[in-house]
Amino acid sequence: VSGIGAETQILLHWEEAAPTFLDSSPGSDHDATAVGTAERSVAQVKFGTYSVLLDGNSDWATVADHADMVLSGGTWTFETWVYPSSLAADVGLYAQAVSSRTGDYMWAYIDTNGAVSLRVQEGTTAATGTVTLTGGGSGSVDGITVNSVEIMSGAENYDTDLDTTAVNVAANITANTSAPNYTASAASSVITITSVYKGDHVNTWDVTSSSTTITTSDVNMASGANTTVVTLDTPNSVVTTGSWQHIRVVENSNDYYIFVDGIQKAHVSDASRTEGNTAYDSTVFIGAVHDGTSTTKPFNGHLDET
Repeated sequence: VSGIGAETQILLHWEEAAPTFLDSSPGSDHDATAVGTAERSVAQVKFGTYSVLLDGNSDWATVADHADMVLSGGTWTFETWVYPSSLAADVGLYAQAVSSRTGDYMWAYIDTNGAVSLRVQEGTTAATGTVTLTGGGSGSVDGITVNSVEIMSGAENYDTDLDTTAVNVAANITANTSAPNYTASAASSVITITSVYKGDHVNTWDVTSSSTTITTSDVNMASGANTTVVTLDTPNSVVTTGSWQHIRVVENSNDYYIFVDGIQKAHVSDASRTEGNTAYDSTVFIGAVHDGTSTTKPFNGHLDET
């Protein structure tokens, strides 16, 4: 593709009829799939013959996850031409997340004030639960499950006293590999189970122990938390309805930028982002945002040359 560098991973002209919009980038094909009634349109066009029209209700496009779209830190650019029909609600531009969670994602969107925003949220605090050995001078701890997943590798017999037995159970959990995985520690007869994955998606997961003779008391997983580690917003009204505007969102190492019509409108330098839990693995969303579980902020209007 003349004028397009090898670093371009997706290039959508939106010229094809739904449901498949062809990727014109010079590398691997990453075609987009229409969701809802997303369709090419001649009503408003910036380049070529068509743009894509999204209804602001349930329309967007998706691209299958691929190593080419790993935006978990480093250098990347997302850009598109936008023609919003309405900004009565926030409208999404681009998103990717860690699947089945709600706290690890990157969003680019336009808010109701016409400001362009970038949000990067990560799970930053691990959830914990406990099993307390409350009584018994013999027997065994036969198993412990979290969210119905067994996290022990076989039973641990009573050893000397409850405190020693708790240490053995914690070591068993830490040495075992489950999916998702956990570590554990023991203080007196209390076994504290910690999720390797951070974030609030683990909160309320059931902790259930089974034992012979030994009595136990279980406390479910709690206190996992997410943090918005990158917040970047342009001034209000940099995007308006009823006209074409070009938006570019950039990460260059720890510097983040938003350009509108080629003019820098926002910048922040922030080294907080680690994406140390798991790289984004969800579908890529264009024209909406996604948190790993639900999709919101559908775009209302036209996109072109994305």
